Amino acid sequence: MMMDDQRLCINTSIIVITHMLSFDIVKHVFSVSTIPKTALGESFLSLTTVDGCLAAVSLEDVLNSIGKVAAVIHVGVMKEYGIEESWIKAYRVVLNAPGTFLGIVEDRLFVQETDGWMVFYALGSHQEDYNECCYVPFRHFTILPFKGSLIPISPNTHAQ
Repeated sequence: MMMDDQRLCINTSIIVITHMLSFDIVKHVFSVSTIPKTALGESFLSLTTVDGCLAAVSLEDVLNSIGKVAAVIHVGVMKEYGIEESWIKAYRVVLNAPGTFLGIVEDRLFVQETDGWMVFYALGSHQEDYNECCYVPFRHFTILPFKGSLIPISPNTHAQ
């Protein structure tokens, strides 16, 4: 489900997650694949979608131009489902301050900084600028992309 050296601690046991399991709902077939390190950075954060493609988000600490450690978020995108070689490193976002990755919606990557401010970075803008959204006094939430549909879940459902 994640990447090679992603470690998870459950009940004092360390589990290394190395593969991603997917299910094709048309063919009714499971498949197992890995997420190559070339598509990511050091530490896996999340799976999401970007431009309709499966995307994996990771975090890496690097030295910036003034010698301080800066957090960099990498977004790797799988361009063709089921073809592991199609993973590319699509975006690299240098954070202006330490923070927690919240999610990606359209072309915006959302982060909650340690002081509570939620900010977003424009993907692909080639800028390290960010925009403050709002102050969020609580932690531990995620922003997920959502697409509404007017198609009923069941074909027998009729509007009344």
